[in-house]
Amino acid sequence: MLIEFIMSLILEGTLEAGTSRKVPLLLRIFLLLVFFSFYAAIIGVFIMLGVNSLKNGRIFGASAMFVIAAIIALMVIVWFIRTCKSKHIR
Repeated sequence: MLIEFIMSLILEGTLEAGTSRKVPLLLRIFLLLVFFSFYAAIIGVFIMLGVNSLKNGRIFGASAMFVIAAIIALMVIVWFIRTCKSKHIR
């Protein structure tokens, strides 16, 4: 529970600072790269689990992992777009 709180604080902080116009552009780019790389790592883990399940002949498990990875990717993209639209960033 503590780790969840810390990760939530870090991720939301990087997204807020990454979309704020008060933060210098170079720092914003770096913070957004940190934000997206964290989620890319999570998506990569699910894809690797799916590929491993597919190699072992577990079609249902592999497809479930691929669907979970796609849902996470879609949620991150939607969350980022909504945040940018609410802050009027183009």
